[in-house]
Amino acid sequence: MSIALLLASSVRQTSAACDSRSKCFPAVLPSKIKGTAVLASLNLNACGAQTTSLQISYVSQTGLASQVNVAANTFVPALQREDGSYIGTDGYNNLIALGLDGNVIWHQNITSASVITPLYATADGGATVTSTPQNSSSQLGTLYTVDKGGNVT
Repeated sequence: MSIALLLASSVRQTSAACDSRSKCFPAVLPSKIKGTAVLASLNLNACGAQTTSLQISYVSQTGLASQVNVAANTFVPALQREDGSYIGTDGYNNLIALGLDGNVIWHQNITSASVITPLYATADGGATVTSTPQNSSSQLGTLYTVDKGGNVT
């Protein structure tokens, strides 16, 4: 069994955080730059105060390469861009690009009345996303493209 899967299974046993659409962590994603990335939501209880943080652990063939805290605690990854950064959502219909260092590159609210789903990363560093109206199972969503800076084009 690979180190990434062992780490993911141990994190899964200690954390059961899910976003508003029931996507549970950890998420195990390949990273062209730093090895396999394991995104895990950590529930911490310090001095009676419950806090949740999101962390990316980069795992190489020899072990844990590095760990970074993510600035957007509700981030759910969906796509990886050519530079290794990630595009995902936050459960509040916002599209987010997240750098390898865990910092938010850009944050874009596409529409407030629909659920945003990233579909494809584009060659220029942007993405194609769709919006599906909330409370609708049959209506097709609207397609949007965003450039590498998060601007709707």
